Amino acid sequence: MFVRSKKVKDGEYYQLVENYRPKGGSTPRQRVLLHLGHYDTVRSALEGWSREIQRLRRYRQEADHQEEYLRNELLGPYDRESRTRSRYDGPMPRPRGRPGIPILSSYWRSRDRANVAERQAQELGKKLARLKGLLADRGGSD
Repeated sequence: MFVRSKKVKDGEYYQLVENYRPKGGSTPRQRVLLHLGHYDTVRSALEGWSREIQRLRRYRQEADHQEEYLRNELLGPYDRESRTRSRYDGPMPRPRGRPGIPILSSYWRSRDRANVAERQAQELGKKLARLKGLLADRGGSD
């Protein structure tokens, strides 16, 4: 198992590759086990992907905090006597075809990006688990 570089139009990418010999074949072949992206070593991929997962999950948490703020401070019914708002537990309103409240438009854009970030974090987590599994099976780290 080794790291191979691939030059493409946008730059250089790295792949974790193994050699194998097909049944009945005399010429060795290479099989890509995992695409490492811009990380040139397995160790840098392990560290970089872990940091990237944390960053993506933080982004999702910030969107969750923004939603809590909106529910507690902006959307809840206002009580004049106590001068407080109670929590709004209904569905988040989505401005459709009308200007609406600008912060809600901003919220929905942020929420959509947060959902994408969460999916990316999940995919990267699977890739990281696969890399760790490959290393455990083969007993190596670089």
